[in-house]
Amino acid sequence: MNRVTKLISLATSFILILLSAFVVRPATADSSAQTTNYWIGDYFNNAYLSGSAVVSRQEQSVAFNWGTGSPAAGIPYDNFSARWGSNPYFSAGTYRFTATADDAIALTIDFQNSVFNTISSPKPGQTLTADYVMSEGVHHLQLDYQEFSGDAYVYLSWTKVSGGNPTQPVVPSAIVMTNELNVRSGPGTAYPVIGKVYQGQNLTLNARNYASTWVSITLYNLTGWVNASYVQPNVAITSLPAVDTGPTPIPGQISATVNTGALNIRSGPAPGFAIVTTLQRGGGMNLIGRNADASWVQVRLTNGLQGWVNVKYIIANGNLYNLPITSGGTVPPPATRTYVVQPGDNLYRISLRFGVSMASIAAANNIYNYSRIYVGQVLIIP
Repeated sequence: MNRVTKLISLATSFILILLSAFVVRPATADSSAQTTNYWIGDYFNNAYLSGSAVVSRQEQSVAFNWGTGSPAAGIPYDNFSARWGSNPYFSAGTYRFTATADDAIALTIDFQNSVFNTISSPKPGQTLTADYVMSEGVHHLQLDYQEFSGDAYVYLSWTKVSGGNPTQPVVPSAIVMTNELNVRSGPGTAYPVIGKVYQGQNLTLNARNYASTWVSITLYNLTGWVNASYVQPNVAITSLPAVDTGPTPIPGQISATVNTGALNIRSGPAPGFAIVTTLQRGGGMNLIGRNADASWVQVRLTNGLQGWVNVKYIIANGNLYNLPITSGGTVPPPATRTYVVQPGDNLYRISLRFGVSMASIAAANNIYNYSRIYVGQVLIIP
């Protein structure tokens, strides 16, 4: 080989080395789902995820330990909350989600499938795990967090525990996540209680209502309905067969869907009215009326229940001002319920007594630590 040939050979090798450095190698979906997808974090200066976020920023992961400090300027050391959202890619299979938080946390997949939720009954410092079957593709993860007092930290991670197509079909089931849960004869609080199930029991899942807020369960010889917020399922609630088809659109009538995590349906057009039921994100309704300024609309659900919702939290398919006015501008709420704390009471027992979440009672009474109530204290029951 002469000198010119050697030079050409060396130059060619050098060019190939340079080109190889720019070749894009596809990442493995399982290993990159957590590390390459960012989160959008919204931070609130209250413990109830209410109002507008004070700080919004991009995060590489949800792994924070603020101790007794604040996560950002404008956010207090105690009594703050945060919501993170991300859209990672998953290959098909079963994934184990693990979270540790102080004070409360809720993980939701694809806007309506709850993996775990301690918002209504905080479990400070506990590590939660749940297995969840994911189809291949991009899935939306939403993580809600509440901090009331003391140390503040939150961690979320997941790992794949079994591959795409299990040889045995997955039997839909769920674990009871609250101390005592009413089993009702139908999908709503208007139906009578026919039994109870208890924390840690494994329920077989049979079906769901249209809004995926209630599930039909079987335990031994007991079959009935429970609120989906209080169980931890091993499959997506939306994968269960629906026993109804949702509200049927009526020609010339406006319908809407819920555009928030959970929406209270109230007995009147103001926050002070009693909660009739709750509808999860994506749940549908027909609109039958409005108040004078169209800030609240009257709705009819698929089970016939009627109530009122704030228009901030729905997406309607028509002009709300075309609805008839079925209530005046400002309607005084009914008389406020109160309860005097008795010996042996705690916030959890009081919430069960009245069918109102602990968070709602705490918010109505400016309680920042769920364990700090005292005998003789007069509580407002929203």
